Amino acid sequence: MPDGSYITFSTPNATETKDAIPEVHISVRDYNKIGSIKAQHDKFNQELVAAGITKADLFTALAPIFRDYGPNLALYLVHRHFELRESDDNNNERMVSRDSDVSGSESDSATNTPVGFSEPAQVSSANTDINTNQTIFPERWLLDNTIFEYTRNTAAQGIIPTRIFMQKLKEKLDTFGNCPITVLGVCVRPPVEQLERGHVFVERSVLGSDRTQATFISNLNSMPESAFEAVWVPSRVNRDTQQRFRFSMNVEEQSTIDLDMVLWHSCVLCDNSQPGCQGDDG
Repeated sequence: MPDGSYITFSTPNATETKDAIPEVHISVRDYNKIGSIKAQHDKFNQELVAAGITKADLFTALAPIFRDYGPNLALYLVHRHFELRESDDNNNERMVSRDSDVSGSESDSATNTPVGFSEPAQVSSANTDINTNQTIFPERWLLDNTIFEYTRNTAAQGIIPTRIFMQKLKEKLDTFGNCPITVLGVCVRPPVEQLERGHVFVERSVLGSDRTQATFISNLNSMPESAFEAVWVPSRVNRDTQQRFRFSMNVEEQSTIDLDMVLWHSCVLCDNSQPGCQGDDG
C-alpha cells in the first residue's frame, strides 16, 4: 500500500499544480516488490509479444502523448536496484537522487568511474534524512500515479504529470485487451541537452558505497553488454532518411517527420552485487 509518511516537498505554485495528479507515495514494502532491470526488461519484451506490437510501434503511438501533454516527462522502465529498509519510528528509506557535486556526499569521491565513462552527473542512494532538513521532489511515477523515487534536483520542482496525461497514457497502454503493458512508468525528462551525439546516460552501482547508483555519460559504442534500456525521450524521425532529431516544442510539424521515442538513459547490471542490490538475479 502507498504511504505518505514524512515526505517534505517544496510547494509548487498554482499553475504548476493545475490538474496535477495527487501525491501518493510508495511504501517500502511495495517498493521492494519491484523487479530488477533484467527482470523488467524481460517482462516488457514478453508483454510486447503477447500484445502483438513491436516496441517501435508502441513508442510511435506514445510519443505524441508526451509531446502534447507531458513535454517535461519521459517514458521509464520501472525497476529497482536495492532493497529499502523500514523503521519503527516511521523514518523509512526512499531512493533519492542528487547532483554528484553536492557537498557533504560521502559517496561522490568513491564512484569508481569506469573506463569509457565520464565523471558521474548524478548519484542516487537510499536516504532517511529527507524528513529533516532536505527538500525533495517527485522524480518517477508508476502508472497508478504513485511516486516511487525522488530527487533533490530543483530542476524537477513543479514537474508533475497531469491527470489528462496519465489518463491518455494508461488508455493507450490498456488498448491491448487482455495483454496490457504494465512495466512502464513516467519520470522527469533527463537533461538530454547535456549529451553529445551518440552518447547516453548510463546508471550503475557504486561499489563500496551503501546502496548507491551513479549516472555517467557514455558513448553508445562503449556500452557494456549488460546494459539495458531504461528511459526514452520523444524525438523526431525523418521518414525518408531515418535521421533522428531531439524533440523540441519549437520545431514545426512537417509532413515527412514522425514522432518516436529514443533511448537516452541505460542501466547496467552490477558485476559484483553489493548487499541489498538485485544484481543480475533477474
